Amino acid sequence: MIRRFLVPAFLPACLSLSLFAGCSTSNDTAPTAVSAGEGPAPGAPDASVDAGPDAFVEVPVWKETSVQIAISSSGYWEGATGYAKDRADMSDEQLTAVAGLRTIQPRDVPRPADGTSIEVRVTDQDGSVATFRAEEFNVPAAAGALPTIDYDTLKPFLATIQCLAAHDVPSVARTTEAPVDPAGADVSSAVALPADTGCVNGVFVPYQCSDSFLTFDVQAPTTYDIVSGRCLENLSLRIYSNDRTTLLATSVPGSGDACFTLRHTFDVGRYLLVMSKTNAAGCSVDGKTGDTSLRIQKAK
Repeated sequence: MIRRFLVPAFLPACLSLSLFAGCSTSNDTAPTAVSAGEGPAPGAPDASVDAGPDAFVEVPVWKETSVQIAISSSGYWEGATGYAKDRADMSDEQLTAVAGLRTIQPRDVPRPADGTSIEVRVTDQDGSVATFRAEEFNVPAAAGALPTIDYDTLKPFLATIQCLAAHDVPSVARTTEAPVDPAGADVSSAVALPADTGCVNGVFVPYQCSDSFLTFDVQAPTTYDIVSGRCLENLSLRIYSNDRTTLLATSVPGSGDACFTLRHTFDVGRYLLVMSKTNAAGCSVDGKTGDTSLRIQKAK
């Protein structure tokens, strides 16, 4: 889950400040006298200092005209996951968090082999999109990379997100062409699918034909679209009553880029969702593998 990202310790105060304004550890240098009417006004920048062509310049992230933020992340252990929310749908906590986002000069530290990389896209009211990167420990990027958001300023927003990453969703392999009947299956591996419409929940799809079980809790009668992202082989989704005896809705299997959207009107209660993958060449051979996604959206 996004909420499980590792969070680096804060930099020492002196080092943090030195990224922007330098740091002094002594005051042995005597002050220089300035005659009245000469020199810069107090607090004004020193025009005699040349920052140079490679000096760090902070880039605005969330502005008064920003209307949406979208995050996609990938980690060795977590797999892929994402989140997208319009300004109008954000909580006060989220609005405060995105207002605190800042860019930073990446630290000169080794890149961990299993760190989490994040892409952040901010859409403006004029339709333009600004793209940033963030990475655990604020590690450096290749030359010409996107502006880097300070991971410490991103973590308050990440803390508001409770979404599934791909490796949070277990899969049960099968050798038959027909998807599993949950009425007689062991569904103890089922995980809860968040109702947050901002979540782009990751789902890992193995080489084999497989089924994944999720529970979905509905607090008020609502019509939802359940949308799949990247299709690997043939994917389908079925919605069952909580007792697993009644099939309420099923999608048309998707393939390639034509993934399914399953619309259903839910009453209050808990439901069981079964996401199934069937290889085009049959379940006796391996098929494509990777991360796909499930997103809950209120029907319009």
